[in-house]
Amino acid sequence: MSPALGHGARWSIATAQVVGTRPEQQDAHSRCGIRLDDGEVASVVLVADGMGGEAGGALAAETAVQAFVQACQDGTVSDIALRLRDATLAANAAVGGRAAGDPSLAGMGCTLVALALGRGRACWVSVGDSLLLRLRGDAIERLNADHSMAPALDEAALSGEMSFEEAAAHPQRSALLSALTGRPLSLMDEQSVPLAGDDIFILATDGLLTLSRGDIAAIAHCAGNPVAIAPSLVAAVNARERDDQDNCTIVAVRGASAYAPRRSRKAGLLLLGLGAVLVAAPASTLLWRGSADKAAPKAARPAELDTGRPGPRSTAASTKAKALKPSAPTAPTDRHRKRLRPKHAADKKADAVPAT
Repeated sequence: MSPALGHGARWSIATAQVVGTRPEQQDAHSRCGIRLDDGEVASVVLVADGMGGEAGGALAAETAVQAFVQACQDGTVSDIALRLRDATLAANAAVGGRAAGDPSLAGMGCTLVALALGRGRACWVSVGDSLLLRLRGDAIERLNADHSMAPALDEAALSGEMSFEEAAAHPQRSALLSALTGRPLSLMDEQSVPLAGDDIFILATDGLLTLSRGDIAAIAHCAGNPVAIAPSLVAAVNARERDDQDNCTIVAVRGASAYAPRRSRKAGLLLLGLGAVLVAAPASTLLWRGSADKAAPKAARPAELDTGRPGPRSTAASTKAKALKPSAPTAPTDRHRKRLRPKHAADKKADAVPAT
């Protein structure tokens, strides 16, 4: 676990990471500022999750993060959203340029999610399946789009085309539809929402999906500020002791005006322990849909759809409903099979589908 803390004029940011059961850390994160033409500096935080195996996963994530930060800091701008888009395109180009001409780096890439806070709004851009969550009051919701096959499979289950259990176990569930690889981006989520004084934002790689949204919300509200939120969530992930735990990187952001009363050092230590104990218990029976938790009815989707981390990631060729049937799953490409190390083949990320 490696926590870090930074303070802006109005926001406090903390990060924590864990390698899990992987041989190395292939997540990367950073923070920077965007200088605006009215004199304000928007605070930016970002997370990237590398893919492509040992040869390129970590390199792709670090390359993307460095290029993104450099692009954000290039001069003064009037439009935060446009700067985020340009920085994402620069990061994508940097990853492709780094892999060009080196066969050992073929197929490397990464996800990316970046959040900018400025002018009273939260703006974000994301590619892939890394998460941007917002806690506001008692509600928790995912703000950014999930560019994996999981949403399409869940819709197929809701429409009755397959069971929730089949959707959760589908071999293509974690296949990425878009990622930073140097190829044209097939999907890029760009949105913004107004800020509220009590907003808490959590950026995370998919290793956090070991926890349910209910557990994440409970731990974050109990912690109260990023200094405790990020390490508490990482401690909770570790407490699950999953044999296939992926890298997990968490960046927590909260407005300084919304801090809970200051706690003593002893209380803070007890809080970390409470977080670990909370999620070490059996999975919660509460399921989260949208921004509020609801008790799961008998016919509701299984908890794995909200609490379990994605299964092995592979290349998705289509989101058509007929391709979602478990009897005829889309197999990973031969290129993907060759790239995976046998020991961890079931857990490696695959390259994204190229744009059509």
